[in-house]
Amino acid sequence: MKLLSLRLFFSLAFVVCLMVSVALWVASWQTEPLPQRVDSSNELTQILQDAKERSEATAEELSVVIEPKALVNLRIPSVGIDVGFSGETWPRESPYCHGATVCIDPPVMNQAAWYGARALPSVPSSDAVLVYGHSNWNDTSQQVFNDLPAVRQGDAIIAETENGTFIYEAVEPRLIQYEEIPTSELVYGQEPDKIVLVTCNSKENAGTVVVAYLVRAEPR
Repeated sequence: MKLLSLRLFFSLAFVVCLMVSVALWVASWQTEPLPQRVDSSNELTQILQDAKERSEATAEELSVVIEPKALVNLRIPSVGIDVGFSGETWPRESPYCHGATVCIDPPVMNQAAWYGARALPSVPSSDAVLVYGHSNWNDTSQQVFNDLPAVRQGDAIIAETENGTFIYEAVEPRLIQYEEIPTSELVYGQEPDKIVLVTCNSKENAGTVVVAYLVRAEPR
């Protein structure tokens, strides 16, 4: 009888612990902050303008010249992103275009890729750098930008090329409808000293976009 009671006690304790763990996991998933949707609000415009002005002031102080070379690594220490690059990417037919037949679909799941029609990091800078990476919240093993929605304003984004290290200051992520990405000024607007990171967001059925502006650059 005593043995049966002990078994019943431990069985109930295990069930209670399991239920508490599941409840905590669900609560954390539900309360995780999601990116805001892109709009034309004065607040977003002011945030982007302030970040751009800080970047322009920094660019004027840089005395080095760093030629554009291939990207080799991108890190966002605040959210644990540390990824390599498969190379450049271009629009292509893909089953993952979210309603379109052609889109930018990076060829490798566990590496990022830069859009070949845009710039690479350099000093001085001629245009924005556009980086795409996959994400899938149901598969954390290979998707390089799963944690991109967790980036917050002011976080450092560190891009390394074959000959330089470029540190950017992030603006909080924004959500853009998939069909609006190809014409989005936030994504494709031509600005120097800017990097744009793009991935899909399965929770919101939209793209997550992080814009960041250069604050420091050093040759390697």
